[in-house]
Amino acid sequence: MYKAIATYFIGLMILCSAAANAMEHNVTHSVTAEVRPVLNMPTHGFYRGYNDMGKAVPYAASVHLKYSFSLSTESKLGQLYPSVYQGVGVAMHSFFNHDLTGTPIIMYLFQGSRIADLGKRVSLDYEWNLGASYGWKVNEVVGSRWNIYINVGLPFTWHASTMCDLSFGPEYTHFSNGDTTFPNGGANTFGLRLGVTWKGQRANNREHMTEKAPGRLLIQGDPELQKQRAADRMSYDLFIYGAWRADRYIHEHKLQIINEHYAVAGLTFNPLYRLNRYFCIGPGLDIMLDRSTDLNKETATLPLSNQTALGLSAKAELTMAYFSINLGAGYNVLTRTNDLKGFYTTYNLKAFVSHKLFLTIGYRLGTVNYAHNLMFGVGVRL
Repeated sequence: MYKAIATYFIGLMILCSAAANAMEHNVTHSVTAEVRPVLNMPTHGFYRGYNDMGKAVPYAASVHLKYSFSLSTESKLGQLYPSVYQGVGVAMHSFFNHDLTGTPIIMYLFQGSRIADLGKRVSLDYEWNLGASYGWKVNEVVGSRWNIYINVGLPFTWHASTMCDLSFGPEYTHFSNGDTTFPNGGANTFGLRLGVTWKGQRANNREHMTEKAPGRLLIQGDPELQKQRAADRMSYDLFIYGAWRADRYIHEHKLQIINEHYAVAGLTFNPLYRLNRYFCIGPGLDIMLDRSTDLNKETATLPLSNQTALGLSAKAELTMAYFSINLGAGYNVLTRTNDLKGFYTTYNLKAFVSHKLFLTIGYRLGTVNYAHNLMFGVGVRL
């Protein structure tokens, strides 16, 4: 089943690349090489030396090779998002102890953009990475050789020339299998990224940047959007998703782990009101079926109604070219099982393969720090 993670990501990469080429022909192609030295956050005793080898794992590093493209400012999307770039990357992540942790290989999507211009040739940017990693050593904190990879960074970029950029800045990384297998302690790192980017042709977007005043934020109002009626700013997203998870429960004061795979499925309806070209907000209706609920009860088969929850949530969405990041917080208002009662949060990446159709991958947490399940889905924007 873990192969489904890689298959989904590879398919998503191919579809997004094909959609981008179909919608935009005048793009700037770039190649980036990066090295990222990081510190392992001691979230588990394993990384502090409480492991089979008795060795601490205080730091790690990764090397990255990335391909990206940015849109021409002559295109509609390029005018709306003049500094956005997106692409695919591969990396090797080393904890400098292969026998203890493995040396995972990472495949991922990424997107970034400027936050502010700090000078004629310097900008503060952001970038997110989302992908799958393979090659982990199964141990007392990592229960599978496959793990989801999530990364966010805030690099400072020096645009040395029209053909070359240099970047440096902080970043955070999280590895997790999404509770598909236990244990799921994962890994969390914080460190730096250092990179160099070569651009294949003269980049209109970077030339345009040098005309901006230092300190100017790139998040601006949209005059055309301001003229629209409130009803015209609305869109309606509907998507379904599926995944699988393991489960655990407390029996006679002991933690019981069930490493079988149980189906999880859901449907979300999310009206969104566009505040500007970058941000949307709106309510959400979330329905979820979890076949792993109430496993501590001696019941061979539970009816689906006992393993279903209906929740109401508030959602906010960051919109860029081809991708949107949707964050939500909600409460299950209707459910028959204690396992699904209470608050939850959701984190979704939407990849638009057309103007209406999107693929989504996400993470649902029972609370801020309690993973519940992954979300692999497909949706439509109405």
